[in-house]
Amino acid sequence: MIDEEEKPKSGLISALLEPMKFIDDILVQLRGLKFDYAVFSPSYPYANIITQLLGIPKTEQAV
Repeated sequence: MIDEEEKPKSGLISALLEPMKFIDDILVQLRGLKFDYAVFSPSYPYANIITQLLGIPKTEQAV
């Protein structure tokens, strides 16, 4: 039987409970890739932090 503590959390739960671990995991996956831009969405609140850490320039455009 799997203990509740050992059970893997879903991506959404992990993102909400441990945001820095979630962001670190994303950065590990993106290491070495180069991006020209990023698309921001209100449904993905960590996009701004991730683009800052990756050094992607920020430009704003009204929609």
